[in-house]
Amino acid sequence: MTLDNLKILARAYVPGAKTNVVSDTVVELILNNGAVEVAALTICLKTNKKFNVVADQREYLLSSVLGDFLVMDDPGVWWNDGTSWKQLHPKTMKWLDENRMNWRNEASGDPMYYYQENDTIGFHPKPDTTLTEGFHIYYGRKPVLMTAAEHYAFEGITEITHLSILDEAILYYFKWKVQPALNKDSADDFRRNEYAFKTEVALKKAMLARRPDMSASRYTQMQGAKVRP
Repeated sequence: MTLDNLKILARAYVPGAKTNVVSDTVVELILNNGAVEVAALTICLKTNKKFNVVADQREYLLSSVLGDFLVMDDPGVWWNDGTSWKQLHPKTMKWLDENRMNWRNEASGDPMYYYQENDTIGFHPKPDTTLTEGFHIYYGRKPVLMTAAEHYAFEGITEITHLSILDEAILYYFKWKVQPALNKDSADDFRRNEYAFKTEVALKKAMLARRPDMSASRYTQMQGAKVRP
C-alpha cells in the first residue's frame, strides 16, 4: 500500500484525525514510525553485511559500520579467522563482568564472544589482526522512509509484496499513537490500542514465518531426530 493510501485509510480508521486537527506531516511521521516499529518487532527486513576487522579494536559503532542497522537477527555475528567462518557467542557486558572478570585486560586473540549495547557492538577477545570484511553480521534493517505519495512501506518506490500484510499493523500503530494529538488521553483506550497493535504484529509475524511448502514436503516429514556426534 502506498503512503497516499495509508494516509487515506488512517483518517478513515480514525475519523477524528481530520486535516485541520492532524496535519499530513504528522500523519506521515506516525506512519513512518509505525513502519520502523513493525520492522523491528517482526525483523521482516532481514539482511547481512560484512565489515572490516581492525586489530586491537574491541568496539565498533553500528551506525558507522552498518548504516541501516535496526535489530540483531538469529544467526548473529560470525568471524573469519583467516581460513573459515566461526559463529560468535552472544553475551552481555554484565555476563562478561561476572564470568570473565578480567576480560577488559586480556590480550588480543580470536574473538569468541560479542555484545551489543545500544549503538555499540563489541568483541572479546579483541581481534589480534586486521582483516577486510572479517566480521559478518546478520540483522534486521531499518525501512526506507516513505517521503512521496507513491512510496510503499518498507522499500520506498518498490513494493515488497509479501510484506503488504503488515500494512494493517502500521494502521493499528497510527490508531494507537494519534490519540494524544486528538486530546483523547484515556489510559484505557491507549492501552487497548497498544494491545491491538501488538496483537496484530504477533499475528502477522507468525504468518510471515509460515512455510507450508516445507510442512507439506514428504522429505521434510520423513526427517527423524538429529543425532549429535
